Amino acid sequence: MDLVTRAVAIVPLPLPPNLSFETPEKVVLAFGQFKNVDIGALCYTVRSMERRAIRTGRKVELSSFDSARAKCIQKMIQVANELFLRAGKRPATIYTYFRHFFAFMCWCDESGHADVLLSIEAGRIALRAYVNNLRREIDQHLLSTNTAAAYQDSVRCVLGCYFDEDDFAADANLVVRDQNLTAPTPLPSEADMAATIAWCESLFFGFSDLLIAFRPFPYALKVPPSLGLPKDTLWIFPTQMWHARINRTNLWGVAYDYGLGKIRTVDEVASRFSCLSQAEFAVKNALKVVSAANANPHCLARKSRGSLALRAFLMLFLIVTGVNGAVASEIPWSLELEEQVRHPNCERQGFRSIKWRAHGRTMSFEIGMRYLPHLRKYIELRTFMLNGRTTDLLFFRLPNDPNGDPKPLDVGREVYTFRTEIKRLDPDFLGLMPSQARAAKQAFVQRQTDPVVAAAVMGHSVATALKNYSNGSEADHQDEMNRFFRGVEAAVIEARCEPITVRSVGGCVEPDRPKAIIADPPVPPDCHHGEGCLFCDKFRVHADEIDIRKLLSARYCIRLLAQHERSIEDSERMFGAILRAIDAYIEQIKSVCDAMVERLTHEVEIDGELDSFWSAKFHTLLALGMGA
Repeated sequence: MDLVTRAVAIVPLPLPPNLSFETPEKVVLAFGQFKNVDIGALCYTVRSMERRAIRTGRKVELSSFDSARAKCIQKMIQVANELFLRAGKRPATIYTYFRHFFAFMCWCDESGHADVLLSIEAGRIALRAYVNNLRREIDQHLLSTNTAAAYQDSVRCVLGCYFDEDDFAADANLVVRDQNLTAPTPLPSEADMAATIAWCESLFFGFSDLLIAFRPFPYALKVPPSLGLPKDTLWIFPTQMWHARINRTNLWGVAYDYGLGKIRTVDEVASRFSCLSQAEFAVKNALKVVSAANANPHCLARKSRGSLALRAFLMLFLIVTGVNGAVASEIPWSLELEEQVRHPNCERQGFRSIKWRAHGRTMSFEIGMRYLPHLRKYIELRTFMLNGRTTDLLFFRLPNDPNGDPKPLDVGREVYTFRTEIKRLDPDFLGLMPSQARAAKQAFVQRQTDPVVAAAVMGHSVATALKNYSNGSEADHQDEMNRFFRGVEAAVIEARCEPITVRSVGGCVEPDRPKAIIADPPVPPDCHHGEGCLFCDKFRVHADEIDIRKLLSARYCIRLLAQHERSIEDSERMFGAILRAIDAYIEQIKSVCDAMVERLTHEVEIDGELDSFWSAKFHTLLALGMGA
């Protein structure tokens, strides 16, 4: 193949009205600042699949240009514009659709479906073949079910709009998403939350003062005590290696004393150089750098620290409000809003924005009195950093060009950069992702109210709140498991010495008064169902042959039921917690009478000598065709 670089035109969406493209092969569609798809490359049937720079086009074989395909791509550009304007989705979502569509077209060209865009029937045939290919990759464990469904749904949406068919390829054997495979957002620990907030406030207030109050270098930045520095102070210099934790001092940088926050004298550095004149030059140069920074309020060193302060406030804003990162990037700004925030009687200030993926509905977010001083300080920093420039967004990104206009920011990228910068200061720092900050806010509101109110405050459905944001932190889960095992230990009795009502898996000391052994047990205590007893603090089990046989028989029958579920995931959802609870009780009993447990396990699982209650259940299962 003779692949060459072609001329391209970056075309941002939405398109100007009545704009037509006579050369669609040059078009690279831009879905925001950082995301674009080289849709024009599809006009060539032979093209490079190598990674490309963000504002360049793919290499193609010019002789493979297909004029019929080019006409289709002209129409597809208009489809992209319609989706961008009217689909009620965020630009990043539309970008994902077309990124998946591009991959689909590459598959079509390699698999004998190059005519996919020429007719609706050819499109249906191609999509059916593509879905079958996705299913093969699922079976071969090359793709997860949900990833394949995402690819398929993106392509189906784009082709449906292209052919103007609402239910495009409904007759295909479509991959169905499995919601049980979706991992919920982990709730951060209190320690991680505290560390993140401490660093955000330290860098935000510290560097805001450096710029706004025009503090001189070397600058004493107050940092969290966890860093273990003398007087919790990190000295900042106006250099590329701006603090001790990232200082890889070359010979000419030894004049900066990062420990004491001063410029060393010639005598202090002379031993590092081969001659005195070099030492004098190093000290003189350091003094010159510091003097120049202290004379220029808008020098690069100050602006770089200011950018870090902006990111620190952005991270703090995400934690305090719980706002989705994509929505935060679109929150508007106005002079009226600034005046309200600055007003001395302002107690609460709400922010409003459009959440695109929620079909354009208006969302509101609040910063309360605790963080109003932060917001007011941010206004000052924002004004300083803009330095006469304007933007109608609350959060923005400044280009490298000092005269360039502010740009919309990618919140995920900004948070990643912020976390990376802090890790250079504190290697043990873990930090939060925006989704974790949102999960923490959801958990806090839910603790104060209930899931319905929390979902309304966070701007999503109750189902979304319970599924994705209410699973607790790892530390909470660990504490809960510890409480459960302490309850198991207390429930095991070595001798029958108290009046106990007989149950199918043991006994009960206080019938009809169920109380959960832990908060939010996987199976609520219920006196009418044996599995609920396992999570009740009134449950008792004796370390004797009667109760051990009950537990082993229950486990045997439940395992048999689990084998007949449709999938491993269904089996885990229905019976996993119950089986683990039974195992916990059996393990506790083994610590008292291991030999008896081993003997009874063989009798139940090998010889089939089940407890009478569970024996009847077992024969019922056999009658239903659920034999092992």
